[in-house]
Amino acid sequence: ETAPSDMRELGPSYMLARPQDFDAIRARVDRRIADAGRLQRWLYSRAMAAAGRALAAGRRPSLFWSLLILSPLRDALGLSRLRHAYAAGGALAPETLLWFRALGVNLKQAYGQTEAALFLALHRDGAVRPGTAGEALPGVELRIAGDGAVEYRLSETVSGAGRSGEGWRRSGDAGRFDAGSGQLVILDRAADLGRLADGGLFAPGAVETRLKAQPHILYAVVLGDGRP
Repeated sequence: ETAPSDMRELGPSYMLARPQDFDAIRARVDRRIADAGRLQRWLYSRAMAAAGRALAAGRRPSLFWSLLILSPLRDALGLSRLRHAYAAGGALAPETLLWFRALGVNLKQAYGQTEAALFLALHRDGAVRPGTAGEALPGVELRIAGDGAVEYRLSETVSGAGRSGEGWRRSGDAGRFDAGSGQLVILDRAADLGRLADGGLFAPGAVETRLKAQPHILYAVVLGDGRP
């Protein structure tokens, strides 16, 4: 309950958190803006829209909006000193990633496994693609098995002497590679995948992630295995 005030007091430089934690920060701002006056809502929407356009064009937002809205908002959230932020432990909704980056927070997605020396893939600066988990780290090989499961193999440098001969290991997650960038996309836990009535692959977690990114949806469960 004290996390928001603690964040502002601490002013972290680096942050590693679950996607749900970043969703909660964004939802808290959305709720406060909804209760603000008409002028404040208009200024906020104009500032974020301008910042979003600048982000898409690879530019910094204008100094006017930065000083008036973006910088004070980052300070209020305790993010003004943040240099790198990573979301791990699940898929981060593209809307949340773009919101933070428009705000001026260098948020990126990371993907890993505790039993695999933590991180297997993550976004690099300058190569952040919403909806993906980034590129494989040095010493890590990734592939998608025939059943859609993500498999990985570690070099001796990563895994330690004597372990590199174990070959490919299953992650327990289902994924694919993004056609445009080649970055890894995590769909859901492999055990949760299903098939629609027409045979199409169904990943409920991917849909749930997009729903939970909306400020008025706290939690979502999507059903569809074997259905139209």
